[in-house]
Amino acid sequence: MTSQLENVRKCGKIYRTRLPVLTVVSVADPAAAAKVIRVEPKYILNEFSFPFWNIIARNAKRVLAFFFADGPECYKYRRVLSKRMLRP
Repeated sequence: MTSQLENVRKCGKIYRTRLPVLTVVSVADPAAAAKVIRVEPKYILNEFSFPFWNIIARNAKRVLAFFFADGPECYKYRRVLSKRMLRP
């Protein structure tokens, strides 16, 4: 959390972090986050998929987190979040 606050101070409320296997764009401004969520398509394709997490979740009879869901499953979670986050 501390490094995120430092990044916001250094880079602003929207910044990019490069990790070894992917690039993450962080949005620390609620209004900007709402804009991003509103323009996303209904079914988004998860760009970073880790098949072993699917296997672990299936064996443990657990649901993957919202961030790792795809297509209709992701929409199901996002719809619940959007109702709370995107009130007019």
